[in-house]
Amino acid sequence: MLADILETNRNSRKMCNFARKSDIKMLNDIVIDKSWSFTGCSVKDTSYITHSYYTYPAKFIPQLASRLIVEHSQKGDVIIDPFMGSGTTILESIVNERITIGTDINEIAYLVAKVKTTPIKPTELAQEFLNLEIDLEYVQKLYCVFLNTDYHL
Repeated sequence: MLADILETNRNSRKMCNFARKSDIKMLNDIVIDKSWSFTGCSVKDTSYITHSYYTYPAKFIPQLASRLIVEHSQKGDVIIDPFMGSGTTILESIVNERITIGTDINEIAYLVAKVKTTPIKPTELAQEFLNLEIDLEYVQKLYCVFLNTDYHL
């Protein structure tokens, strides 16, 4: 019985080695389209718009998501990402004028994707910036009063 098991094991190793050699030969015959590698992309290239807001594990580079969206859909099509992570596909879908739906069980992923893809009205942003300046000026005045120094802006 042990001899039969050993013989079967030797035969399967031979088949495995044969398969590996044929796989390697087959792989050598495949023409590789290097335009999909994106090796020339720097961190700056992959951090445009809001893509650098959060470092998410196993993050998709936006150029890959964008290329797949452009090559496999039309403007106005619906793109669904059931595991949206940090929202790279969602954001690239919006940029490429697609309707997009994303879900994720991870609440942090949901928050990051929402922050990355929610537009802010410029007038609201300007008003909040003005409010921040006013608040900072007030805090600076209080600090000067607390330290009993003159306030100079």
